[in-house]
Amino acid sequence: SLPIVMDNLSCGGYDFSSCDFATEHNCGHSEDVVLRCGSMPPPKPTFYLVDRNGDNSSENYGLLIATYQDGDSGTVCDDGFTTTNAIAICQEMGFEEFEDASWESSDGNSMADQSSLDGSFMEEQSSLAIVPIVMDNLSCGGYNFSSCNFSTEHNCGHSEDVVLRCGPIIHPTFTLLDRL
Repeated sequence: SLPIVMDNLSCGGYDFSSCDFATEHNCGHSEDVVLRCGSMPPPKPTFYLVDRNGDNSSENYGLLIATYQDGDSGTVCDDGFTTTNAIAICQEMGFEEFEDASWESSDGNSMADQSSLDGSFMEEQSSLAIVPIVMDNLSCGGYNFSSCNFSTEHNCGHSEDVVLRCGPIIHPTFTLLDRL
């Protein structure tokens, strides 16, 4: 059995250097502490859209790319993706006024009721398939990206990449016609 080397551990912050403890103890092994450490939460990514050639999209439509501060960049998997997620990401990319945020998988399977996307993104440009998948299981509790959780590990193929449209607000115009 291993010796007990620490008792009365008390920390004032998240760094071990902020902790005090006693090296003498009055404990038995029934009081041993078991820790389960997880990974740090993933860093906040930036998003952008690319066209079928892999260039930054000049439109409000394209393959969704996430980039992290460490330089990792790649596609977003559609597992659990919702219209709420689409709206949160469109707003995160700076689309302040838009009427809808529709999305589909890159294989052309629409997941939004009002999708106006034109299908099968990856079939036409297979060179994008070498881009890694860097986000999965995105889940947003609201329309702001700060309400979102996600994983940087995935179980996806590129047929599940998110293709996103952040649709502009359409301001209707009316013309009065004289009666005949």
